[in-house]
Amino acid sequence: MKKKKLLFVASLPSKTLNFDGERNKSKDVLDSIVSKNIYDIKIIDYTKNKYFQTIKLILLLIFNYFDRIFISKCLAGGSLALRIVNIFSRKKTKKYFYIIGNGYRGLEKKKLYFSDCNKCELVIVESSDVVSQMIEKGVKKEILQIFPCVKPNYNIVFKPKKYKKNQPIKCIFFSRITPAKGLYDAVNSIIEVNKILGINRFSLDIAGGSTRTPEEVELENYVLNCEQKYDFIKFFGKDFMIEGIDSYYRLQQYDLHVFPSRFVFECAPGSIMDMFIAGVPSLSSTFKSAESLLSNSNSYLFEQGNYDDLVKKLLHIGSDLDELSLKRENTFKEQFKYNRDAFLEFLEKYSFF
Repeated sequence: MKKKKLLFVASLPSKTLNFDGERNKSKDVLDSIVSKNIYDIKIIDYTKNKYFQTIKLILLLIFNYFDRIFISKCLAGGSLALRIVNIFSRKKTKKYFYIIGNGYRGLEKKKLYFSDCNKCELVIVESSDVVSQMIEKGVKKEILQIFPCVKPNYNIVFKPKKYKKNQPIKCIFFSRITPAKGLYDAVNSIIEVNKILGINRFSLDIAGGSTRTPEEVELENYVLNCEQKYDFIKFFGKDFMIEGIDSYYRLQQYDLHVFPSRFVFECAPGSIMDMFIAGVPSLSSTFKSAESLLSNSNSYLFEQGNYDDLVKKLLHIGSDLDELSLKRENTFKEQFKYNRDAFLEFLEKYSFF
């Protein structure tokens, strides 16, 4: 049977840009679609030269017919790609747009093509807040659906933990090495809590990559200096990344994921989804859509940007280890809402296959 034709438009991970949320999310979306083995897929990858990719996109649209076009990008780059698709694609082609990130929040000064979204069969967003944003800009409510993040299916064996009184708590920061993700808060709060308690009750391992901007280099140097001063701070950088099922078993050794993000674009962090798979509870800031992903039954929440509240929550966690053990079990159950099977079933409902 002849395969249908799909054009997939995204920014995908490269050797140097491999710790970016949008790129990794788009790769997981693409891998999910590929797994069905239904489509002959052409790819436009905007991580490569964007001007060449735009020319390639236009030529593919002019000289080829595609049954489906799927765009997986943030609203700024994605809506521009959608505008091009709407100009050059054939009338019978069905279009799908997965908006990665927190809608147009922080992108107000950019040219955004909201009206083009109404020519899509489906516009997928990461949270109800983004749904509201899009409706305010005239996008039809009936084409907007929420699917926060897609992760591969993993047959992980859950590893429960029953903690003893005053047992050390092993924490991990697992995100981009940038001030916006709250790494200064993560490091400083662990140091402060240990000083308050008079013992090194908490340890913090730090994993993640950066684009090496001056502020990111300064942050990394700060972390490395803390690593020299405190034996409970360790920096792994890109030496610890998600590279298959073994990475999740490595994550399972941790007791707590510290995620004090101050990032204005935060919406459905991939690292929190990774913790669902591993069964590691998150201590997260209340970014805009946090409570649509996390609850008091599976996570700990503190007020975004409130360092004192972060310290307070760490002290609480150290005093109630039975609660930590229970949240570990509840966190693990969350992964099944966002795995590949759930996503493909979701797409089936909207005539994608």
